[in-house]
Amino acid sequence: MRDTPRIDALICNAAIAQVPNRQLTKAGHESQLGTNHYGHFLLCGLLFDRIDKSGGRIVAVASLGYKMGLRTIQFDDMN
Repeated sequence: MRDTPRIDALICNAAIAQVPNRQLTKAGHESQLGTNHYGHFLLCGLLFDRIDKSGGRIVAVASLGYKMGLRTIQFDDMN
């Protein structure tokens, strides 16, 4: 990261979906939640100072998959 003094844009687009079997991240989170949300959050946090200093932007890309399944966040069981 030291080789990149400025970041003009960070596009968070990596995702996994329809995981056939329940899998957990190394931190113990459900793999889709860990990859698609917590991973992006962590990366943005690690790079935020550099993006902010450059006047850059963070863009989070999503799919229409949010319309499938439960439509509310179950905060008591994030996995």
